[in-house]
Amino acid sequence: MKAIKVQYAVKANYVDTNMRNIRKVMRDLQELANPGIKYSAFILKDGKTFVHFGIYSDQAAVDAVSYT
Repeated sequence: MKAIKVQYAVKANYVDTNMRNIRKVMRDLQELANPGIKYSAFILKDGKTFVHFGIYSDQAAVDAVSYT
């Protein structure tokens, strides 16, 4: 199992763009329908900090979402 946490902040004028990108990633993951991938993303109360959590059951699940 592999767990990844990513946290970052964006400038205020990029919040909406980032949220659209996250929604696209979530749709793509849903279409992938890989039971070995658990992924979630959150926006913190400051309205500009994002936190992503990915939990992957094995290397094959990681590879399924790796972009080269």
